[in-house]
Amino acid sequence: MNETTTTDTESEDDANTDHNNHKHEDEPLTDAITRALTLKEEGNAHFKSGEYHRAVRSYRRGTSALKHHDTTEDQVKALLLSLQTNLSLVCLKQGKVAMSRDVATKALELDEKHVKALYRRGVAYRSLGDYAAANKDLRAAYRIDPDNREVKRELVALKK
Repeated sequence: MNETTTTDTESEDDANTDHNNHKHEDEPLTDAITRALTLKEEGNAHFKSGEYHRAVRSYRRGTSALKHHDTTEDQVKALLLSLQTNLSLVCLKQGKVAMSRDVATKALELDEKHVKALYRRGVAYRSLGDYAAANKDLRAAYRIDPDNREVKRELVALKK
């Protein structure tokens, strides 16, 4: 009898990642979006249960599912922005502040006025002690969405 533990399955998944990425290069857009959405939901579930390392893996796999598709396509862009801002948050929770900043920056390359990405990068900059960069991002987010409570709260914390 051949029993497979969760660890064995995860190792198989990791070993097959490269193979699977090549397999999905020609995947139709609708299939890629469906797969990325499923991975995002999986990541959200892991995040809610505190399994941050698994959330990171799901969000990364979700972004990989879309990497061979046109990022100007509205659905692809919106989903990538969501996956990247979620990943940025998880990195913050894990104390990987520089990585959080970098992921938020990637999101901002898709949409320089994305409030959540500006906010996440501002929080990361503040944690890294780069108060000028934090102020710049948070003020930009505030100009776009002056009613955003998180942005207001972070600006107040920055002033202190």
